[in-house]
Amino acid sequence: MRYILSILTTIIIGASAAHAQSCSQSYIDRIKGATSKASLLATAEQAENYLYSIGSDGYNEELFVEVLKAVLQSPLLSETDKIRPYMLLESACKNMMNTIAADMAYVTPDGKSHMLHNNEGKYTILFFNDPDCSDCAEVKQQLTQSEIITTLHNRNQLRIVGLYTYSDEALWLAGNYPDIMINGWDKECEAECNELYVLRQIPTLYLLDSENRVILKDTSLNEIIASLKPLCNDEKCAE
Repeated sequence: MRYILSILTTIIIGASAAHAQSCSQSYIDRIKGATSKASLLATAEQAENYLYSIGSDGYNEELFVEVLKAVLQSPLLSETDKIRPYMLLESACKNMMNTIAADMAYVTPDGKSHMLHNNEGKYTILFFNDPDCSDCAEVKQQLTQSEIITTLHNRNQLRIVGLYTYSDEALWLAGNYPDIMINGWDKECEAECNELYVLRQIPTLYLLDSENRVILKDTSLNEIIASLKPLCNDEKCAE
């Protein structure tokens, strides 16, 4: 049954990706063929809702970047009209998949400073969180319940770095964090203040490979687990 569900999931994901590709090309064609600013901006808004809204079936940052490039090339728009598309493009291009994730410093409750890129050749789940966030608490629980996550962590192949990015140190220190997770605080506000990462929601999850390359961005823990599964080559890891 698990194998059948895996096959069905793969088919569904493939179909969604193909549909997103088709839609993005349709948006680009409509933008290039637009005869008025109003129709162009309406199409751009549709593309943003479908390709760049987290949780959308068609979410695909790379495809949305191509749409934005078409928008910015249009002679129908003034420089003022292009301010928002430029901002969206800058946001979407930060830490894109298959690029090296931005390095940043964080501190742990013992007062020690660390750098994100010091991963000792391990895969990294980057988990931007807030101690008061109920969705974050659910992710923490799922992390400890996943056989794949715990097995890879115990084999020293995976680390989970939780990062709190706000200024309330007391709230951070009072939070509950599983032993499997490194509890980090972005004390210098590098992620947002220095615009190293665009956090469109909390929690935000990334998966980085052993060379700090982004494998998954703005993703779910289920997608991360599915990506890590090939590293588990025994029955103990099966989920």
